[in-house]
Amino acid sequence: GASIVNKGVRAVRLMSETLTIEYDTTHEQISRFVEGLKGIIRAHPATKNQDYYVHLNSLGESSLNIFFRCYLDVPGWADELRVKEQILMQILKLAESESVSFAYPTRKIIQEDYRRDSDPAG
Repeated sequence: GASIVNKGVRAVRLMSETLTIEYDTTHEQISRFVEGLKGIIRAHPATKNQDYYVHLNSLGESSLNIFFRCYLDVPGWADELRVKEQILMQILKLAESESVSFAYPTRKIIQEDYRRDSDPAG
């Protein structure tokens, strides 16, 4: 029997990211950022834009975490890398335009001042 190879077959690949933003981001900034992220997915020609998830998803230890997941309709791995890069660059541009800063693990150290009002030696 003859085997048929379909050269036109395309792979649907998952793009899933957790976008970590700083806790001092305002409610309005978060709303605009999330809507803008959805817009990036809807506007890109390689996304399956009826099946995506973008939500403020958790309050992390050092960041507000936005779940960003969509499917890419791309013919191969090289195209997947190219499209992911395009989308990530658009995300960075959106964050910049909305003054949203990405968080990285931080620790706040609170140092209490235990000095007394008067010098014990005097």
